[in-house]
Amino acid sequence: MRRALERLVGAVDDLEIRACIAQLDTAKLRSAEAAWSHLQPLGVAVVPYLAAAYATTRTWQGRSALVYHATGYARESADAFELGLRALHDRASVVRYRACGLLAYSQRTDALPALEKAAVEFHDATTLEHVRSAIDAIRSGNHHYFIDRTHSGRSFWIVRPEDEAGAVQQAHPVDMSDPQPKIPPLHIALRFVAPGLVIISAVLSVAMFGEVPAWLFPVTLFFVAPALDFAFSLLVGRSASAYWWVIVNLHVPLGRNRRSEDE
Repeated sequence: MRRALERLVGAVDDLEIRACIAQLDTAKLRSAEAAWSHLQPLGVAVVPYLAAAYATTRTWQGRSALVYHATGYARESADAFELGLRALHDRASVVRYRACGLLAYSQRTDALPALEKAAVEFHDATTLEHVRSAIDAIRSGNHHYFIDRTHSGRSFWIVRPEDEAGAVQQAHPVDMSDPQPKIPPLHIALRFVAPGLVIISAVLSVAMFGEVPAWLFPVTLFFVAPALDFAFSLLVGRSASAYWWVIVNLHVPLGRNRRSEDE
């Protein structure tokens, strides 16, 4: 009695799954997404149902959805892989694109004969591009190349969570040995040598003539202040331009007051 009840419950679940799969056969995206929300928790167990429904699915949107949802399981499910091979010859170009993506993600070399045959048979330029990209991704051992067709290393195809981790690591390499950007020695020399010569000239002028030369302040603004700002940014990690702005604006009124007193 208990086994009969379990079989009955299993049959009901099977009917419910097939009913949800049938709802994917629609051109209405919202309806398809609502149906998939009930199927997604099944994980890889849903793939045989997706593959079985392909032959009877009428809309290209529905067949595209079947292949799309099976792509993430292409490496662990033979049914998903076989679905990709069948959909490779679908009459709709969008479905063929999804099939190429599934086979590229599978990273199975036994998909190459079917892809190479398709590359000869197809006359659709767009499909040919997808087929060649799938072949390249499999031969390169990198499914991201199905999207990143120039091998730039900047585009990633995230299908499963582990794909995202690998993409982040590749996109943002971390060099623990040298975390700070290197500054060219010539740049440092130009920043500090010129101001140093200005300061030395000012000191010699005071020593020889007993007064601060008139050119010291404007030259300081153009040479010494930027050098100090550069050194400040190296030490603190931010520019001191705001501080120099305050100093300059305080100095100008003081200079004007001194002139009025002298007059």
